[in-house]
Amino acid sequence: MGKFILPKTDESFMKRLKEALFIKRLSRTAVSVAILSFAAHSRPASSVENSDFADRTPTAYVFFDYGLATYKSKLVDSNDTTGTATYGFGLNAGEQRNFGFEYRVETAAVAFETSESSIASSWTSTIFKYRLWAFELGPVIGSVKMSSKRENAEIFDLVGGGYGGYFGILMPVGSKNIAYMNAMSVATASPVDTQARTITMGSRMDLELGTKIKVTRKAVDFVVGYRRRTLSITEGGRPFSELQTATFFGFNVGSTF
Repeated sequence: MGKFILPKTDESFMKRLKEALFIKRLSRTAVSVAILSFAAHSRPASSVENSDFADRTPTAYVFFDYGLATYKSKLVDSNDTTGTATYGFGLNAGEQRNFGFEYRVETAAVAFETSESSIASSWTSTIFKYRLWAFELGPVIGSVKMSSKRENAEIFDLVGGGYGGYFGILMPVGSKNIAYMNAMSVATASPVDTQARTITMGSRMDLELGTKIKVTRKAVDFVVGYRRRTLSITEGGRPFSELQTATFFGFNVGSTF
């Protein structure tokens, strides 16, 4: 009876088989890593990002900035430029410093040389805001003191107050800096003129775009940005639109505790 002999295994075949198994294992590993990486990057990021915003939000701060403004006035039918100053302070509280309070004062006085007219104003805004991730929202209490002359004749000298709303968006830039956009609308209810003249004011609409750049690790930020304000004033039964735009720079000094 003859012997049954197994055929000799082809070495090249075995080599190809090992390579195929190795590639299959490698492919499975790569797929697993890709899935884990995708899951890590697509997980809810609110806790990390909230902490990131909290790290850039001081507990208490003061600020000051100066801007070169262009004032386009229909009230005195003239345009000109002037300097503006904005200053104030703020407080933030909560585990992530989500609750904020800010008091700000904005002053400007422009003399329109071509028409011998002028407008001087001082605006105050008390802002209460809550930050939800990158968004800020809250009510505003505002007041204004404003006077104006047309061809050296006084048009009005008034004070008023009102309320409105605030909305802001924050965007981290680099490891410490932050860019922002905020908008504010405040209605002035029944302003009172010193001479009992009938003057009414529409809502002031403010838009601000800026960037806060770290000067020191924790305390000081350099701020640069752009502001735009629109306002309607009715005098003698006629409505006039006012527009003020400005580029500004300044500093925030804050502390976290």
